[in-house]
Amino acid sequence: MSHIAKRLTQAQVVTILTQYGEKKLTGVQASGSLGLKRARFFRLLKRFRSDKENFALSSVRTGTKRISETTEKRIKVELEKEKKLIDDKDVPIRFYNYSAVIRQCETR
Repeated sequence: MSHIAKRLTQAQVVTILTQYGEKKLTGVQASGSLGLKRARFFRLLKRFRSDKENFALSSVRTGTKRISETTEKRIKVELEKEKKLIDDKDVPIRFYNYSAVIRQCETR
């Protein structure tokens, strides 16, 4: 969260969040000590309160931003077609028409 794990140890973060919970620190003091803005501080606090025993600064990513295998295969096929056109010395290619390619992909 906001590179907080690079600045502070797990124990320091837990101590600050605990002190805030015990009203020893104000929200401004706690978020300032952690180097977080208000909204991010309260998201971290909510995560801490929901599972204090298993709280960890480094969260595991669950999602991936990959395209499907089918889409990747279609892209490769189209790129191979383009490469054949580019490599063919008999076909004079000077400009690439991106809008035509987009229309062609949308119809498939």
